[in-house]
Amino acid sequence: MRCNRAAGVPLTALCIFVVLTATPRSSRGEQRTIEQLYEHLKRASIEVLVDDRQVGSGAIVDAEGLVLTAAHMVPDWSRRVEVISPTLGRMDATPLAVDRGHDALLLQLAERPEPYPALELAKQTPAAGGELLLFGAPMFRHGVLLSGTVARNEPTFEYLPKEQWYVEIIHVAAQVQMGTSGGPWVDRQGRLVGLQSATMVSHAVPAGIAYMAPVEPLARLIAARRSVATPTIGVAVEETWQQQSDTLKRYPQGAEGLVVRKLDAAATAAVAGVKQWDVITAVDGRTVRFPDQFLRAVRGKAVGQSVRLSLLRPDDAGRRDVDVPLAELE
Repeated sequence: MRCNRAAGVPLTALCIFVVLTATPRSSRGEQRTIEQLYEHLKRASIEVLVDDRQVGSGAIVDAEGLVLTAAHMVPDWSRRVEVISPTLGRMDATPLAVDRGHDALLLQLAERPEPYPALELAKQTPAAGGELLLFGAPMFRHGVLLSGTVARNEPTFEYLPKEQWYVEIIHVAAQVQMGTSGGPWVDRQGRLVGLQSATMVSHAVPAGIAYMAPVEPLARLIAARRSVATPTIGVAVEETWQQQSDTLKRYPQGAEGLVVRKLDAAATAAVAGVKQWDVITAVDGRTVRFPDQFLRAVRGKAVGQSVRLSLLRPDDAGRRDVDVPLAELE
């Protein structure tokens, strides 16, 4: 299973069952006990099956049967996709729209006379320090409630190596396991504030930081019900100061920028002449030192446009500028 990982490494951590005592309020203001919140999440959450195998979790977000889950779990739409839950049973699901830039996939369930139980979406992602709950099926255990804390105020980008794309996420301080990808993160009022994507690992050991797609792009995907066109050039980068000393010796002292560590040979960057170990020092004339700066410059444009990369070659090979067309991640 490819759920809940960074660096493409499946997690094997034990499930954490959470006991909570506070009584959150719903959006309408009435008191809701944690038991009531659990039952609400249980009714509106599902597990995703691909070709009969459970691959992760998800949530119903519309009374007409729209389901949000993680895009990396269903990379091939020709495969058979189903959902299963203790209240709905087993049902076919049709992929409807995808936003790989936020690792989000929208599924459509079949029409039925009565409305589906659905989670309300929050207006915005809570600020750092906000308490969150995650509902999902970690390690093939069903209906598990986990807890976490928003760990930063602004979205950032993380690279999913096996999928070979960057996702824009919010860091959440939490221990999460495989099987929860696509599960709903909710606030203490039961409103969906994000979607579980992956988790940070170090040498195959969970680092206690989960990746959550923020609610704002999820709301846009639900409203549009069509796939997003996410710009990409097919590279993965690291900051210069992340490199080992023997690598840094290949560049002028004090060089700053983003080292091209992974390069898709068929992608537009490689075709334009970008090479592994090049350092991207600027995008469209603006200095970049952090991946967020680079990725926001790329994703701030439309597919079909180009970005101009200023490159520092290793081993005294000089500098050059290249124009790179933007391809579509989806």
